[in-house]
Amino acid sequence: MPAPAPVRRLFAAALLGGACGGGQGGAQGGAPGGAAVKTELPLRTEAMLAGPLCKGAACQCREDDDAAGSPSAGHKRFELRLGPSDDPLWVTVDGMVLYKSGERPDACFYVDLRPGEHPVTLVGKGKDGLSAALSVAEQGGAEDATWWYRTFDFQCGTPGECDLETIEAWKREVSALGGKQDPCGSTKVKGIGWETGRMPDRTHPDEIELRLTLEVYKFVPANPPGSDECDAKSRATLPAGS
Repeated sequence: MPAPAPVRRLFAAALLGGACGGGQGGAQGGAPGGAAVKTELPLRTEAMLAGPLCKGAACQCREDDDAAGSPSAGHKRFELRLGPSDDPLWVTVDGMVLYKSGERPDACFYVDLRPGEHPVTLVGKGKDGLSAALSVAEQGGAEDATWWYRTFDFQCGTPGECDLETIEAWKREVSALGGKQDPCGSTKVKGIGWETGRMPDRTHPDEIELRLTLEVYKFVPANPPGSDECDAKSRATLPAGS
């Protein structure tokens, strides 16, 4: 499959009337009844998807750990799952656009990434409230096993409507993890921040842009997810030269 065309600039006007979030701290805002976040994201998936579960611009969600196949040499395979949500959601990574329409409760995508830094953006656009969720899992394994490491999780308004208090509580929780939700994995999350668009009641945004960076390391994880061998030191320290 040919590489996707470069994604058009994510926002023509990143946020009109809202505050910006950046770094690990993040921030949020939005003027009551303010202008909408203006995106130029397509209503379709434009990506180089990987593995036997993917065909064209769509993938099935895996039902067992082995179903997604193995990555090509020099890459690591990741699952990005959007939803559950009744609203349209987008994820961008490495020039690719992954899209879930409002007609689908959730959608899975499988992509291969090289070691290094990969900026990721989640965009959600609702009406009279918003429901948004994104989870990222890294594939690993031993000679006779396939594992999936929990890399990143964000849920707000699933179920119900997303609100700023929920986002703040989530930020505090993930900030305490040192960038790794599963200490046995080989990917760290950093640079979390977000912006909101319309927010008529100052509490429930209709739109959100959540940003983060996946830092994928070269080393191959040697322990299954949640293993006791991944001690407190390994939670904050990665192998030298990785």
